[in-house]
Amino acid sequence: MPTSASQSEVNIAPFCAYFQAALPQLETDYTWSIPQSFEEYGFRGRGYEANKQLKYHFSRLWHETDREGREELARKIVSDWGGVRANRPETLVRYIDWIEHERSVWPKQGVASYSKILSIVAPDKFAIYDARVAVSLIAIQYIFGSSRGVLFHYVPGRNKTTGDNKGRGFTNHPRFKSRALKHVGWTRLRPNANYQTYLDTLNRVANQLWQQTQFQDLLLCDLEMSLFANAERLALRAMNLAEQD
Repeated sequence: MPTSASQSEVNIAPFCAYFQAALPQLETDYTWSIPQSFEEYGFRGRGYEANKQLKYHFSRLWHETDREGREELARKIVSDWGGVRANRPETLVRYIDWIEHERSVWPKQGVASYSKILSIVAPDKFAIYDARVAVSLIAIQYIFGSSRGVLFHYVPGRNKTTGDNKGRGFTNHPRFKSRALKHVGWTRLRPNANYQTYLDTLNRVANQLWQQTQFQDLLLCDLEMSLFANAERLALRAMNLAEQD
């Protein structure tokens, strides 16, 4: 049984089917709040448009500021906006060093943090990969008919629906634990290939959708924001389907 996969082995049909249905609802589905600390940059409120504008504004700031300014932006993006508060300052510095040296291999460890930074460094090239996104990637393949999908790596989470360290939710469900999926033929990605394969998959989906008139203005971040916004809904749908089998 294979233990790793390449981008060519990711079947994008389930993802295209999901996004065709979900993207028209993105502005309603995405409700993430902007923290109060960002009011100094002129951003407040919640929702799709506000967060998209924030991302592109911070991207401009990143390229206009010096190293000290980038470290402060990284802290705000990861801790305040992203809600990941466990990183030590030296860890964020290491992520910035990776980014500035145009690293070509991205490890699994720390992806929920460094992908947030990448998503504002180059929002048209990089997307956030976190616990919610990982669950959506698995759930979509299951819901839309992949009996043997590609097993993207889970990221530790705190949500009782998508999965937490108390044994609750999707990632702890007997059908959707990593070893269970691998046992029934899902192909596991190498840890250091996980993030790049995710990006490659999103780009392949985007290229497919751009051929349709209604998606010609589609942004890469739209795909990631939809995965994030609908993670709980997708997790519940997949678990309900599993119980019916």
